[in-house]
Amino acid sequence: MKKYLMTVVAALAAASFTSCTNEIDMFESLTSEKATIDLNITNDNVMFTRAESNVSNTSSWYVKVGNNDQIQVSALSSQKYAAGDYTIAVSNYATEAAAITANQAYYSGSVDKTLVKGSNSVTVACGQAKNCRVKADLAGLADFSAITEAKLTVSQSEAPNRVLSTESTTGYFYAGTGKIINYDLDYKYNGVAAKTLHGSIANPAAAIEYQVKVTTNTNGTITLTVTYDTEFTTETAETITIDAATGEKAN
Repeated sequence: MKKYLMTVVAALAAASFTSCTNEIDMFESLTSEKATIDLNITNDNVMFTRAESNVSNTSSWYVKVGNNDQIQVSALSSQKYAAGDYTIAVSNYATEAAAITANQAYYSGSVDKTLVKGSNSVTVACGQAKNCRVKADLAGLADFSAITEAKLTVSQSEAPNRVLSTESTTGYFYAGTGKIINYDLDYKYNGVAAKTLHGSIANPAAAIEYQVKVTTNTNGTITLTVTYDTEFTTETAETITIDAATGEKAN
């Protein structure tokens, strides 16, 4: 009789444990449902098209969801997050410094989003580029044979030096940080190295192309002009005239 009662008690205990386990499994199954992110990114390529549009290929971009590690967007589809409030930040390079090193425009943006269980559509608008660029235009020297081997060296603290020697060469630099952009124009005058001309761009602003132009007139006077372009409307920032008779900066 005792043996029978012990068997019944054991069976009931086993049934009770199984029932409890099933409840825990069901609870874990319900609470383990996570949020996923369907990410869209837009930016305003102001230095190129002045039109905000969707980024067609975001796989190489970077995303950071809340306090989680930054990952590439290509890995986002496999990530699951607990429901809750997050700041979702994206950028086309891991850091602005990485974009500057690569000599490319830098785009970044963020949005606060409440993620719910299941798929969440998130759009982050990055706006305009966060850095600026300097472009050399030395085509104006083509008709003045006395000046040869002209090149513009552009520098900024914490940014690599850029040697710009053709009309199409462009260098990207930090903007909105108060870091001055310095430039040096080196050239030869009648085959002899001339004195280096120095200039600078104070307080460079984001999403602006600064153009350094060197031109000559029919008398051989050489003019170095620094301009900037916000919406492809050019304004003169500085003009340096080179004396055609001596090849040096005119007073």
